Amino acid sequence: MRKRKVKAVIFDVDGVLIDTREALYKFYRDLFLEFGLGRLKKAEIMKYHGLTGLEWMKALLPKERKNDQKLIDKMMGWFSKHYVSDYVFKYGKIIPGVKETLRKLRVKKAVVTNNDKDTMKKIMKRFGFKFDIVVTEEDVLPKPSPAPLLLACKKLGIEKSRVIYIGDTRIDVKTGRAAGIETYLLSHGYNKNLRCKKIKKFEEVLRLVG
Repeated sequence: MRKRKVKAVIFDVDGVLIDTREALYKFYRDLFLEFGLGRLKKAEIMKYHGLTGLEWMKALLPKERKNDQKLIDKMMGWFSKHYVSDYVFKYGKIIPGVKETLRKLRVKKAVVTNNDKDTMKKIMKRFGFKFDIVVTEEDVLPKPSPAPLLLACKKLGIEKSRVIYIGDTRIDVKTGRAAGIETYLLSHGYNKNLRCKKIKKFEEVLRLVG
């Protein structure tokens, strides 16, 4: 039983606030086709779910191209130009219950994401999200480092023992444990085999806060 009252909830974005699975798959598929690197299978792409854009792209590159900085820079330029406007806005969908639950929460709300600042600004504006704090991959060492969660707590001015974190991937579990913050995953098919605390629906966040 939780001893201290929850004063803040920190959320991941992809897979928690927005279902971006289709957007991510189609983006990386098209990115690699655009640069003549072959057609990637969906399972091959999605096994890196949770990494930063740069980490994800490098993980998918063939071994002999992983250090090709000229290619990487061009691919990241394509990412900046197309990912949000042509993929997230087209294929991304707000997770059921998110808007209503965020509106009902009477505690501080923050986002910790491995997206970059520009991506987050576009997403926040498009989907109408408002949070007290947003921590991106550009602020500190990204997840699975505990640094983003700890920075969010510091900016919120709230002890980590009074914060819970909602994620959806193995990386989120590792991040929460490393930070010493109570962590829950929003259940999806891709995380069904992870042994950790989970919620089946986003609305359950209200119960966790109490």
